[in-house]
Amino acid sequence: MKLPLWFACVFFVLAAAFAQVDHRFHQTLTPAPVADLSPEKNAADSVAGNADDGKTAEAPARKGLARTDLTLEELEAIAVEPAKHHEATGSRVVPEMIPLFLDKKITYTGGTKYKNATIKYRLHTPKNMEPDKKYPLILWLHGVGECGNDNLAQLIHLHHVITYLTGPKQQDFFLLVPQAPSNHSAWEPHRSISYISEAVPANSEEIGRSIGRMIGGRSATVREVVTGEALEDSPLGFSFAMVDAVMKEYPVDPDRVTVSGLS
Repeated sequence: MKLPLWFACVFFVLAAAFAQVDHRFHQTLTPAPVADLSPEKNAADSVAGNADDGKTAEAPARKGLARTDLTLEELEAIAVEPAKHHEATGSRVVPEMIPLFLDKKITYTGGTKYKNATIKYRLHTPKNMEPDKKYPLILWLHGVGECGNDNLAQLIHLHHVITYLTGPKQQDFFLLVPQAPSNHSAWEPHRSISYISEAVPANSEEIGRSIGRMIGGRSATVREVVTGEALEDSPLGFSFAMVDAVMKEYPVDPDRVTVSGLS
């Protein structure tokens, strides 16, 4: 049967229209990829290097998270900013700080509390290390508000010295930044002191000493007993182990190792 020309034209127009509708319908049903904007994902994407490659961390993988070509004026502006929340890092860590530190780790073998645990830390290294030259090392101990296990929060407040870490005023030194866990808010061992109302013999081998104290409004001789963790079971213990590990791996001047921090 021979179809009229007008019928063929109408048929092709309707076929094209249905094809376009079908294409848009499939586009509607195809889910768009969802970006992971969680703080954990941002922190993981922010460091290109890791504890094993020994290379300086590159710029964060997510575009716009941080810049590494900042001018001195921009760096000085960052240095005077108060600590505040940054969407890019999901924390109060300035995004431009992250590329300046390696994401490192050790397997701690000291004590009993953290024995054989893998503990992470951050390490800033000199930009251009010269052969046969040794560099100073600073161990930075953060405040109680930066405790945790994200290996990120301990960088809060360090943006105040960013001009020494990068740019035209950069100084060549190592900056080691461990992180104390949330369940151990003090760097030193947890210890307690108790007093027992009895004198300690002069030749006693027990922990303690005879001291004079006021008990119930009158003077008495009591025993002061200190109990608690050993140094190796504290964050300070594994921090010293990190210092040892860095000194073995990098050209650190043993006569210029210092400790700094805030609280």
